[in-house]
Amino acid sequence: MNIIFRPGEAPDTEQLATIIRETSGGLVDFILKGVVPFVSPLQLLTAQVTDEESLYYYGNCMVAADEGELVGLLLAYSWEDQKLSTLAKRYLPKKRLQIISELLESADQDSLFINTLWVGETMRGQGLADAFIDLACSWAEDKGHSRLSLHVWEDNSRARRFYTRHNFEQTKALAFPPHKLLRIPAECCKCARSSNERTAHIAHRRHRGSGAGTGTRMLRPRRDAFPAGARRSPIGQDQQAMQGAGSNCEPHGARRP
Repeated sequence: MNIIFRPGEAPDTEQLATIIRETSGGLVDFILKGVVPFVSPLQLLTAQVTDEESLYYYGNCMVAADEGELVGLLLAYSWEDQKLSTLAKRYLPKKRLQIISELLESADQDSLFINTLWVGETMRGQGLADAFIDLACSWAEDKGHSRLSLHVWEDNSRARRFYTRHNFEQTKALAFPPHKLLRIPAECCKCARSSNERTAHIAHRRHRGSGAGTGTRMLRPRRDAFPAGARRSPIGQDQQAMQGAGSNCEPHGARRP
């Protein structure tokens, strides 16, 4: 194993779009389905990943790769950008827009908003999610933000335990009515934390699926492994053994088409 932390790149586009959609619990399809006739939600999302003006832009991503395969993803951006897009306001049906508007404008002030935190199944329990949280803290500080904020499905108990261990605190619940495009009726609770280990607040959503688990190895990226810089950080198996957690925590309630 030779894990590399690096910024997202254009060749990652299809993998990134697939990961984001699959971990959203149906939310991507809920937002994007029917926005453009005869274009699938995945096709629209893939286009957004290459768009510098989109929240999903690969330049907002930090990935972990092993032998060229993506095994982890952190998608994050400044809290001011967590809002409804012009595309959504123009084309999304009014009823769907009302359902998601609060969710899509719920980032904590002065925070780095974590849209997606995902770890591949083969890497869960290896401390990769812990490394991404450390990276997010440094990234927030570099951007001048004092906090981290995110969403997680309410019934994703393993993910909630993971975020609690990292000092996130729930601050609000956001309800979703049943809808055929959502895998289950959803409930999102808003929460966050400080980026310098003081305290926190996060948002969590209801979704049945896997989340954070316990492990025995911590992987730590270097501070220079940020999207703002192109340097890469190799992480091998000889890292100090310690209690960690893997995660596909699916903090996705913040999607914007």
